Amino acid sequence: MFTICVNQQQITVTKKVQLVSGTVGGYVCQFSFSDDWDGLDKTVVFTNGEQTYASPLIEGDRCAIPWEVLEEPNLIVSVGVRGAKEGTVVRPTLWGELGPIQSGAIPGELSSPPTPHLYDQILAAAEQAQALAQQALQMAGNASGGAAHTWRTLLDLTVEDNSILFYNVDAQGCTEFLVTLSLADDPDITSAVNGAIAVNCGTTSAWGATHRVSDNISGIAYDANTPKGCMVVYHFALMDGQLILFSSRRSSNNHASADNLSSAGGAFVSWTKAHGTPPWYHKLDKIENVGIGSWTKFFGKGSRIQILGR
Repeated sequence: MFTICVNQQQITVTKKVQLVSGTVGGYVCQFSFSDDWDGLDKTVVFTNGEQTYASPLIEGDRCAIPWEVLEEPNLIVSVGVRGAKEGTVVRPTLWGELGPIQSGAIPGELSSPPTPHLYDQILAAAEQAQALAQQALQMAGNASGGAAHTWRTLLDLTVEDNSILFYNVDAQGCTEFLVTLSLADDPDITSAVNGAIAVNCGTTSAWGATHRVSDNISGIAYDANTPKGCMVVYHFALMDGQLILFSSRRSSNNHASADNLSSAGGAFVSWTKAHGTPPWYHKLDKIENVGIGSWTKFFGKGSRIQILGR
C-alpha cells in the first residue's frame, strides 16, 4: 500500500511499494489531508506520462491505482489530487511520484475490463448504497414484499410564510428517507439559509437536535441583488440502530438543476450531533420524526420542501 500525505497543495508519498506492469487491482493508495481540504470534493488523478485516469476516493480516503497506467513497463507513475467546490476545481496539488513500472511476467494482452469513467464509478457507488439501504430495511423487519420498498410522500409543501422556522413530519414507521429543499427566487429574501436536517428532534427545532442528519445547510445564500434558487438533497437510513447518510448533494447557486448536483457544501456531509459530539455513541431504536429548519427563518416564499420515506 502507498501512503500519501496532502498538505495544502503539496503531496508527499511517505510509503511506496514496487510497481509491476500488468498488475490489476493490486495497489491501493491511502491518503491523509490537511484541514484546509475540509469541505472539498476530492478526485485522485494518476498518470504514467502517456495515459491519465481519475478516480474518486472511497471510504477511508483510499483508492486503487487504475490498471491502465500500469500496462506499460519503464514508465513513471505519478499521482495528484484535485479539490472542487460546487463543481469548480479550486485546488489542484502538485504531482507526487509513486515510482517506475518494472516489467512483469504476464505475456499477451490484458483481458480485464477497463477502469470505468469517474461518472460510472459514482453511479456504481450509489447503486451499492441503495442495496445496503434495502438490506437494512429487511434486517429491521420492515420489508414485506415489494410494497415495503415503495417511497411514500411524508411531506410536500410550498413555503407561504417566511417567518416559519421549522417543519417536522412523523416518520410513519419508515427507516429510509429522502429530504429535498428547493429554494425559490424570493426578492424579499436578502440573507442566507442556515439550518439543519435532524431526526427525533421534538417539535420546535432541528438546529440543536440530538441527532442531526446534515451539517449546517449553509452556503446556499440568496444574493441581495439577484436572488437565485438552489437545491439540496439528503438520502439517509437507520441501519442496525445506526444513522447512516448515503449521500448529500446540492445544485449550483444558479437555479436548482437535477443534472447539476454535487456534494453538499463541496464534500460528503457526515452525520453530526449537536455541539460536535459524534452520533455513534448513541444508538437509535427507531426514527420517530424528521425535521428541517433554518434558524435564520429564510426559506423564501415559493420554496418547496419534500420528505419521502419507506
